[in-house]
Amino acid sequence: PDRNRSSDRNPNPNPNPNPNPNPNPNPNPNPNPNPNPNPNPNPNPNPNPNPNPNPNPNPIS
Repeated sequence: PDRNRSSDRNPNPNPNPNPNPNPNPNPNPNPNPNPNPNPNPNPNPNPNPNPNPNPNPNPIS
């Protein structure tokens, strides 16, 4: 027999050392670290700190 035949040297070569590589190490990344941010830290502010002021401090003088 011919001992130099490639089929005799390595009868079952694996052409790919890693047949199932994962091309993406993180297949489901979250592009937004905070998906539900509140753009307004105080959504219901009171624009008037005193909604019922008395315009006349002494109505009967």
